[in-house]
Amino acid sequence: DAGSAPPRDVRLRFESARARALAALGDSTAAAARLTRAAEKEGESARLAVALAEVHLQARAWSQAEAAATRGIAREPTDPELRVLLARARIGRGRYAEALQATDGVEGRAVRIQRAIARYRLGQWAEARAELEKTGRDGKLPAEAAVWYALVDVAAGRADRALPLLERLV
Repeated sequence: DAGSAPPRDVRLRFESARARALAALGDSTAAAARLTRAAEKEGESARLAVALAEVHLQARAWSQAEAAATRGIAREPTDPELRVLLARARIGRGRYAEALQATDGVEGRAVRIQRAIARYRLGQWAEARAELEKTGRDGKLPAEAAVWYALVDVAAGRADRALPLLERLV
């Protein structure tokens, strides 16, 4: 009955979790449809936009992921997670300069990694390296940043520096 319905935030968390499980099982179409129905029924929210963008990114549906992230940013303009998702979608579409624009003014490791990937794809190896260096703490890089660091070194003609870094990761 209407009096015992779960609160809206619980319903949205359930829909998000259910959709992510469907996507993990390989049914990203059903996952996206479920999130779209939830948005129509409950109203679009930034959290639903995050889940939908992630589902589309997992399916490599770059345009749909970009649209979902953009809708989420319209609702939560300062959310760095949505900026990262938008940058990832734009990188997937080969729109590297726009990926950098999506992360302007936002800080964080995930943001820096996406900025580095975009700069790498643009051939801006020194700038990519500078972005990656900013992800380190206490002289240590996150594993994803270290991998990109090695790729930047290889692209910049310094493969001899990349190999020891990758061997340390192993």
